[in-house]
Amino acid sequence: MKDFISVNPNEVGISAKSINRLLDALEESGLPFHSCMILRYGKVALEAYWAPNRQDETHRLYSATKSFVSIAIGLLIDRGQLSLHDKIVKFFPDLVSEATHPYVKETTVRDLLRMTTPFSQSTYGDPDIRGKNWLASYFHTQPDHPAGTIFNYDSCGTYVLGAIVRRITGKYFYEFLREEILCELEVSKESRCLLGPDREAWAGSALLLSTRDFAKFSQFLLNGGVWNGKRLISEKYLREATAKQVNNNPEGANEPWRCGYGYQFWILRDNAFCMLGAGGQISVCLPDKNLVFVCTADTQGRSDSKALIFHRLWTEIIEKLDTETDSDPNIYPNLLARCQNLTLPSVVGKSASPLAERISGVIYRMENNAMGIDELSLSLAGDEGTFTYQNARGEKKIRFGIGKNLLSTFPETHFYGDVLGEPSGREFRTVNSGAWVEDTTFAIRCNIIDNSVGNLTITLAFKGDALALSMHKNAQFFLKDYHGFTGGVKKS
Repeated sequence: MKDFISVNPNEVGISAKSINRLLDALEESGLPFHSCMILRYGKVALEAYWAPNRQDETHRLYSATKSFVSIAIGLLIDRGQLSLHDKIVKFFPDLVSEATHPYVKETTVRDLLRMTTPFSQSTYGDPDIRGKNWLASYFHTQPDHPAGTIFNYDSCGTYVLGAIVRRITGKYFYEFLREEILCELEVSKESRCLLGPDREAWAGSALLLSTRDFAKFSQFLLNGGVWNGKRLISEKYLREATAKQVNNNPEGANEPWRCGYGYQFWILRDNAFCMLGAGGQISVCLPDKNLVFVCTADTQGRSDSKALIFHRLWTEIIEKLDTETDSDPNIYPNLLARCQNLTLPSVVGKSASPLAERISGVIYRMENNAMGIDELSLSLAGDEGTFTYQNARGEKKIRFGIGKNLLSTFPETHFYGDVLGEPSGREFRTVNSGAWVEDTTFAIRCNIIDNSVGNLTITLAFKGDALALSMHKNAQFFLKDYHGFTGGVKKS
């Protein structure tokens, strides 16, 4: 397989009708999808991007990164440079001391891979609050139970796995994986992994790949570790990694990703496995059906999103494989046209209000607040607007579309860049829209899609000469002071 071949989905046992139903369900949910691909027998049955997202862009995969780390570990095991049963302290003599707890000293590589670590809480966090020594924190924090016992999702353990790859190879896990596997898959040169605050690879969360790259890696896994007839990782390790190694559902929750956990892979029903990242970065591999599904999105703040995606994937696509075809020859061309015109959802509401003329451009002086906003104004003109505000870093302007999306940049340069804890020095890309959600209330939504992915909803409610402001963010380690409530009055 040199590159993907796109086909009429009927040729691989998927009707265009079923794909349309899946897209209908996703759009009716209001979930902000960025991309979606479906492959069967290695051929592309669906490839869709919600504008302004594009095929050639990389996207943050968040915790789906963990599965890539697992494959890097598997390569080292195949080469005899590492064992599942190696104690992790073996690789970090400089970080281990007499104070290191016995639970940590007994922790093995396999314990980290299957999330049976000795910690029930994260050993690190926001570097501005908990410090920059993320790797060292694993060996200096008090654990609370023996490793190798109970599943508990632990991104810090994956951070250690990434560091083990670096200690053995002298390379970040992603550089190592690129040289050994991803170059064979012809993954885009722009793909990369961000670094943690101590400049180790942010192995639990920060890989950036294109959707096609994500799909290629998924197809490689579905192929059992073979690409273009060449075996790149042992079948033995991959079989173990994508099989249940521990019970991840002692509570008996009815969630499709709680059928077990492998080596940094989630186990699903129907002999399937998946990679999962915050905000809707998902890959589902079904070996028995020879099918791959991948998507990127920003569903942060929507607790129902994962369940909805899995439910619709199964009911509209997987359960209907090889059972229906399109009798109408126009369905497939119409599906192609639909995929060319997908856009991120904008704020639902009215484009006009009787109040608009009276408040547009008016400056409001705000009470002391957690956002640090001294004054603000909302200016509306046709189908675009500007939210202007003054904070500790000066005057800021957020431009947005009214009843449509507007591609812009977010007016801050201190968000973290390629190294967590270090300012990027540039404005992040954002897609903004606004609308009157009530006659006296205007809402703005900013969808930030950059090194980090997050969303911000700004609500302004007007009452006479007074104003109420709400900011609500869904984002990790940024937009920190864009969250809270306050009030203000018209500036005299």
